[in-house]
Amino acid sequence: MANNSWMQVPMGTVIENGAFVRWTGADHVQSGVMGALSHMLLASFITGAFCVAATGAWYVLRRKFPGEAYVMLRMGLFLAAVLVPVQIFFGHLNGDYVHDYQPAKFAASRRAGTTSSLPARC
Repeated sequence: MANNSWMQVPMGTVIENGAFVRWTGADHVQSGVMGALSHMLLASFITGAFCVAATGAWYVLRRKFPGEAYVMLRMGLFLAAVLVPVQIFFGHLNGDYVHDYQPAKFAASRRAGTTSSLPARC
């Protein structure tokens, strides 16, 4: 995750003789890394929660393992219901970071075609 964040926003390097040279460990603790890491970890937990809920629902429909199926269904849906609002919050933080530090990427993600302050279109 830190490597991907560095590729998106290279920090902690200088260009010497046409090559990137690392001069500090700042590339692994830049401000966008923790938000992106949290966003991706939450996404994996939410994916797992929906997989567990879907498996439980499949068992309920097939009338197999009824005790375990209802537990799986409830646990998966409960975890997803808790984590989705948190994921939305961290996604918003990532959007704010891109808006503030990468205006060209933000404009491209909104298909605005320019970095001026156009209203976001959906």
